[in-house]
Amino acid sequence: MSASGQRGFTLLEVIVALGIVSLVIIAIFEQMAMTTRTATALREAALASWVAQNQIAELRFSETFPEVSEFNGEVDYSNTRWRWQAVVSETGVEDLRRVDVEVSLVDQPDRIIRTVSGFLVPPGPATVAGGWPAGAAGGQGDPRAPGAQPGEDAQPVDPATPGDNDEAGEDEQ
Repeated sequence: MSASGQRGFTLLEVIVALGIVSLVIIAIFEQMAMTTRTATALREAALASWVAQNQIAELRFSETFPEVSEFNGEVDYSNTRWRWQAVVSETGVEDLRRVDVEVSLVDQPDRIIRTVSGFLVPPGPATVAGGWPAGAAGGQGDPRAPGAQPGEDAQPVDPATPGDNDEAGEDEQ
């Protein structure tokens, strides 16, 4: 309290309070900017992943088995122009290729946002729902497939005759 009996804050107290409030406001704005940058980076990463997965899917559904090579392209996706580069390489397994797709923004081609890898096999016989080749385990005509009806490919099993399944290698004990 001053000698005159007035109550209030001194000039020094007001300046210190304003300094503290300023620091708090600056910290809040920094946090908001960091949150915005993080949200933008997550959005870019998710979209780039989808762009890469779409390119791998297009290779899988193409009619040809790609040779070991590199190729690239550009695509518009979610109001953004993306650049992708695919590298097809050998795996050491016959008829199996690895593809790595790198995705970046067209205006920043050196900044790779996401790389997605996949594997490719040569186009083969037609498949049934679920991706099973016709006649393969779980495919059409397989007695083990869900909802399969006994037919010419299916051999009914008699539960009253245990151990009569020599094909499966089971022996009666």
